Amino acid sequence: MISGLFSIPMKPASAAPPKALAAASRSESRFVLGPENALVRELVRAVTSTSPAYNPLVIYGASGVGKTTLAHLLADQWQQVHADKSIIRTTAADLARALAHAAETNSVADLRTRHQRCDLLLIDDLHHLADRPAAQQFLTTTIDALVRRGVLVIATLRQLPVETGALLPMLASRLHAGLIVPLVPPAALARQEIVRELAAQLDIRLTDDITAQLVGTGRRRSAATTVPQLRHAMMQLASATAHGRPYESQGDNEPDLKAVFRQITTTVARHFQLTSAELKGKSRRQHVVEARSTAMHLCRTLTDASLAEIGRHFGNRDHTTVLHACQKMQALARHEPSLARTLDQLATQVTTEERA
Repeated sequence: MISGLFSIPMKPASAAPPKALAAASRSESRFVLGPENALVRELVRAVTSTSPAYNPLVIYGASGVGKTTLAHLLADQWQQVHADKSIIRTTAADLARALAHAAETNSVADLRTRHQRCDLLLIDDLHHLADRPAAQQFLTTTIDALVRRGVLVIATLRQLPVETGALLPMLASRLHAGLIVPLVPPAALARQEIVRELAAQLDIRLTDDITAQLVGTGRRRSAATTVPQLRHAMMQLASATAHGRPYESQGDNEPDLKAVFRQITTTVARHFQLTSAELKGKSRRQHVVEARSTAMHLCRTLTDASLAEIGRHFGNRDHTTVLHACQKMQALARHEPSLARTLDQLATQVTTEERA
């Protein structure tokens, strides 16, 4: 604990959090939380307990606050205690697709057995099951079977289950039977610690005045309240420092999402010697796919945009396509220092040109 803060280690387990770079309250090594998210402690206790008091564990909050990363970190914490046990990590959209495929291939029983025999089930973005009653019924019976066995279920969604439109009452009631924890953007204390660590990663020296602007405790309150926004502001600061310009906070005005998307697309296209139209097009050439994945990764890293919003920008692609691209780039960057440097350089160019 640091001055009322607490954190969860970010050491990657067998399956890394798919939206880790977009987490709302994390650094490269730990997921930082403040008193505003104190209930997360109960989630940690639940996954590390031999006999959890709550099941399912439900995390809800707006896009960009870090629900997915937190859910995967909780699964990682659980797996450290149960190294020989099996985890199913999936999304609502993937579950619905798997069920549809199983129905077409007459293998629903096999799918049901696989899910009901796992040792921990993590299902992300459960709100995407809205208007998919068959998948909701499948998940309801799965939760019933797992809870009877004492198997933990971890789920994320944007709103309380009872407030999520088109969610069947029987599924909502199962979710409300466990522990439901809201996840909110980091408040000033947590933002200060996140900014400190981001500054160390980017090798930036912060004055008290700039720190106050970034954290939102100065006269001009910063709009940066999530890690994507904070990282974007830090990249702008790094750019201003490199070019001898004074850093200017954006105040309460959030960056224009479409404008940032356009800038990222232009910057990445120029780097790969492609056109913006090619990045958004249907080409599956390896060079184009690599460039498109890079651009999607930067959109996810530098903004609060949802996977669906990014997918729409890149030719109305499905959110799972964006998720796969972000996962791939994150994994490659961990093992290829040159790629990690390129991504940082492109991010710096985006913020530099955006302010020009």
